[in-house]
Order: sequence, then structure tokens, then C-alpha cells
Amino acid sequence: MDKRKHARFIKRLEARIIIDHTSFWSKSGDLSESGLFIRTNRGCSVDTAVDIELSLPGNKVSFLKGIVRRTVRTPIPIMKNGIGIEITEKDETFRDFVKSISGKINEY
Repeated sequence: MDKRKHARFIKRLEARIIIDHTSFWSKSGDLSESGLFIRTNRGCSVDTAVDIELSLPGNKVSFLKGIVRRTVRTPIPIMKNGIGIEITEKDETFRDFVKSISGKINEY
């Protein structure tokens, strides 16, 4: 049984991740209105605070804040290595983007 509150959408978007004043570029694997999975071989500890600059279609950028809730590391490079992030702060640009891909009409 899926415990997630919100539907996930597979979206490969460029993302700049900033953790403890260090940044790196990666791609999103999927996202929802409350979280996203970043595909990366860089691990980090659960409960680490992160800042995210997510490149959206139409040359838009969304600025998010989040907390790492899960780190996935496998010895096989083609597997989905990465970090699961719970979004704690999101901007209107991100809200509008999620509404546009989910077909939602109601505000959240």
C-alpha cells in the first residue's frame, strides 16, 4: 500500500542542490507537491537541510527548501541512486508547475 499523500510525476529537471554551502547539479527523478527525488551518487544524511534551485520549463526557476528524508545508494550505477527530499518551503512558481502537470484546479 502506498503511504504517499500526493501523486508523483516523473519529471527529469535540472536541479542545483545546496547543502552546507556546497552545491552540485543533478536531475530530478520524480516530484510531487510535497517532495522530490534527486538522482545523484552523492549521499547525505537523513534530516539534512537542503536548498534547491529547480529549472522548470519556460526558463523558469523555482527556489525550494527541504529536508532529506531518504538516501538510496546501490553498488549498481544504473540503479536509482539519490536522495528523497520533503519540501518544507516552496514558491508560487513551483505550485503553479505542479498544478499544471497534475491538472489540479483547487489551491493547496
